[in-house]
Amino acid sequence: SNLVSGTTPGLEGKNIILLDDASLNLVQRVEKAEKAFAGKFKGEYFLTGYNFETRGKNVTFGTFISSSDMRTSKISHDGDSLHIYHYMDAGDDRDTRYDKRMVIFLHKRSGKRSEVVNAVVLRGGTQYKVDGLPLYLLGNPGVDESFKYVSGLFKSADSEKSQKRLISVLAIHDHKDASPFLYQAASGNHGLNLRKTAVFWLGASGADKGFYYLKKLSEKATEKKIIKSLIFAFHNLDSKEGTRELIRIAKGTSHISARKDAIFWLGQRASKESIGSLKDMVESDESTQVKSSAIFALSQLDNDKSIPILIDIVKNNRNPKVRKKAMFWLGQKDDKRVIDLFENLLLK
Repeated sequence: SNLVSGTTPGLEGKNIILLDDASLNLVQRVEKAEKAFAGKFKGEYFLTGYNFETRGKNVTFGTFISSSDMRTSKISHDGDSLHIYHYMDAGDDRDTRYDKRMVIFLHKRSGKRSEVVNAVVLRGGTQYKVDGLPLYLLGNPGVDESFKYVSGLFKSADSEKSQKRLISVLAIHDHKDASPFLYQAASGNHGLNLRKTAVFWLGASGADKGFYYLKKLSEKATEKKIIKSLIFAFHNLDSKEGTRELIRIAKGTSHISARKDAIFWLGQRASKESIGSLKDMVESDESTQVKSSAIFALSQLDNDKSIPILIDIVKNNRNPKVRKKAMFWLGQKDDKRVIDLFENLLLK
């Protein structure tokens, strides 16, 4: 027996209980789960879960939940942590890009009420077995109701660990307030790790105006670790705007290691714009470390792009350390043009 999108009847029993009463809003369903757990089960922990719409590919079904042992993934808990154990068959090519996902919350009971201490988002199209705890399935609340509920949990949580989990849930909601919420979390008075998580999701979630808010953060960021998180987020955007911001950081930040990170990702992008900027850095940047990073990034391009550039550096750059670095990376390439260069240099 499977549960598809939280609506299939007949699954009750064992540790899965349906509470998808359409006359109750989401908060009321959670309160009903709290009472049901207190009346039937011992212990501190229980689970609630529901389906919600996310950004992504349109499909006709969502996450599968079962009490059967014959499933591909198992959800269990350890204290206030949630774990998913995957044991998918090696030949399983199931497409997991679905627009319906299920979010599972781990509740810790405190008196008559419970506190959400962790959360995990389950991918659509994958089957899961719930192990050890009762799971109350709350149906399919709308995206507005879901976003309001999860953002309320975030604001009331007293643990950064819980907030980091909830940030990932909020980020994939197809909701107009997702990007502004992530921006506030990234720029507020939260701990560094939480702010880095919010920056990551601004770049990774596909949220509307993600670039706009990342750029706002980048313009005022001074902490090296936040700048590094912004660099990866701009790379994740995979856009010309993101590339231009990587170039700006590579040229402008005072943190050498952050500049090297930006240069690395520019090398992976390999656009005409980034190649030109990398060549400029080799020629004019004051830091030999930055020059070396730019040469490495250029060396990772395909041979037809990288070899002529590196040969030009060897022949014309006035910095002997820079020429030596270019020769090192040329030495890693199996190409007649490189052999000809070394023959001319060594036997002239």
